[in-house]
Amino acid sequence: MGNAARFDKQFRVPRRPSRRLGVDIEIREDATILWGSDRLQTFTGGMKPSLIEDILRACDGTKTARELASVCDVTEPLMDKIVALLWVSGAIEEAGPTDVESSPLGVLLSRLGNATGANASWQEAQHRINSMPICVMPHSELGTEVAGALAGTFEVINEEAAFERGVVLFIFIETASSKIEQHHKFDELTKRRVLLVSAAGDEVVVGPLYDQAITPCLRCCSSSRIKLDRGASSPAQLRLMAGIVSHHIVALVSRALLSPLPTDSLALNVVTGVQRYSPPVSRPGCPECSHAIPAIASEPTVGAVYEASVALPPREFVNVRDYQAHFLSANQQLQTKFKSWGKREKFPLPDINISDLHIQIDDLLFLAAALRFGFGIDPERTTSKIAKRWTASGGNIGSVNAFVSLPAMVGHIPSGIYGYSVSDHSLAKVSQELISATDIMIAASADLRKIASKYGTFGLRIAIMDAGCALSTVRRVCREVGRTFSMWSADLDAGSISEMLHLSSAREPIIGVSVLGKGQRG
Repeated sequence: MGNAARFDKQFRVPRRPSRRLGVDIEIREDATILWGSDRLQTFTGGMKPSLIEDILRACDGTKTARELASVCDVTEPLMDKIVALLWVSGAIEEAGPTDVESSPLGVLLSRLGNATGANASWQEAQHRINSMPICVMPHSELGTEVAGALAGTFEVINEEAAFERGVVLFIFIETASSKIEQHHKFDELTKRRVLLVSAAGDEVVVGPLYDQAITPCLRCCSSSRIKLDRGASSPAQLRLMAGIVSHHIVALVSRALLSPLPTDSLALNVVTGVQRYSPPVSRPGCPECSHAIPAIASEPTVGAVYEASVALPPREFVNVRDYQAHFLSANQQLQTKFKSWGKREKFPLPDINISDLHIQIDDLLFLAAALRFGFGIDPERTTSKIAKRWTASGGNIGSVNAFVSLPAMVGHIPSGIYGYSVSDHSLAKVSQELISATDIMIAASADLRKIASKYGTFGLRIAIMDAGCALSTVRRVCREVGRTFSMWSADLDAGSISEMLHLSSAREPIIGVSVLGKGQRG
C-alpha cells in the first residue's frame, strides 16, 4: 500500500497530514490500536508503537512528510510509507482551512471520513453541507420530522424559496395521497435533484435519488422505488425514520459517510433492522431515458435491474476508499487461492507449453492444454504471492472453476466428471455421471464466494466475463490442434449440471458449457 501510494496518482495521500478529530491510539504489549475511525485498526508490524504515537502527535497540519521525517528522525522513504499507512487506516487527513471551527458535526465528518475517502479534509465535507440548501416537500408528518432533524445541520428552506434558488436538494415525501407524478410542480422537479422518501408501518424507504444528468428520468425513478403496503407509522417510528433519512442525506451531500445512494434505494425496517436495496432502472421503451424500441413497459427486465445494481457510480459519487481495496493484503492473496478438492481422487495432467501445440498431440495432452491455458496458471512465472495466468482474469483473481466430463477413458483417466485443480494441474474426481455420453465437455462455474469477497454482487459480472475469456482460449487451443469447439446451449439445464457436480446454484452457478470434438474445424 505504501509503495502504491507513492507512485499511483489515484491515491491522495495528505501533503500536510493532520490527525483526524476524534481518533486516538492505545499502545498495548502486542499491538497498537487505533480507536474512533470508521473501522478498528490494529498495527502489529515491526514499527515501534512509540514511533506511531510520535508521528501522530507531530501531524498538526503544518508539516510535510519530509519535515515529519526530520522531526521524528526517520528516513523520508520510510515516512512516506508510514504517512500512507496512517492515511489508509483513517488516522490522518489533509490539513484544511484554519478559519473553519470544529463542531460535533465536524468531529463526525473527520472521524468517519475515511469510510469514503471522498474529501481531503473534514472542512471540505462541511463546505458541501453549508453549500446545499434543503427543501422538504410536500407537508406530511414524516416531512415535518425530517425537516426538524436537518434544521441544525442544513439550511432548510420552504418550497417557494427553493424554486427560486439555483442549487437545492429536494426531499419529496411520498404518501398514499401525494405522488410525485401528480404534484403540480412535477415538470419543474424534473430539472432539479430530488430524493424520494416514503414510509409505511415499520418500514422507511430512502431513495431513489433523481438527477437528470446521472439517473433515469423522474418517472422511471418513481416507478423503481421500493413499494410499501403497510399501515400508518407511529410517532416514535416517524422520529426514528426521520433520523435514518437525515443520516443518508448527510452522507449523500457531505460524501463523508457511507450510503447506498445514489446507486441504490434503501428500505429499512425500524423494528427488525432488515434492509433491502433496489436500483433505479429505466423502463424499456421510456421515451425520456430508454433507447429500447418496443413500447414502454411497466416493469424493467431482471437483467436490466441486475445491470443497474452493479453499475459503477457516477464520477461525483466514486469513493476513493473503494480503489484502495485493490491493494489490501486479503484481496492480493485471492489470486493465489484456488479451489480445494479435499480428499477426492486426483489424476495428474501432463505438463505442456505453448510450443507443444500442434495437430499431432493426443487426447490427454489436448485436455491438459485446454485446461491449463484456459483456466490455469503459468507455473514458471507464478510465485507464492503473484499468480501469472495464460488468460485474462478480472482482478487476476481467477473467478471461474472448470469441470470436465469425459465419456471415455483419456490416457490414464477413467470416464466421469472431474474438477480442474489449478494449484497442481490435475483432475479431481467429482462424479461418475456424465454431462454427455458422447462428447468431452468443459463446464465453467462462477466461484461467487471468492470473487464476491472483493467485488460483492459485481462479482457475477466479472465471473461471466472471465468464463468467456477462458472458453475463448479453449477455442483457440482447439483451433491450433485441429479440434472442433462449440458452446453447448441447446437444452442446457444448468440446475441438473449443478446437481451432478454437487454445486450450489446460489454460490457457484454454471455459466458456460463447451463441447470439444475431434473434427477439422475449430
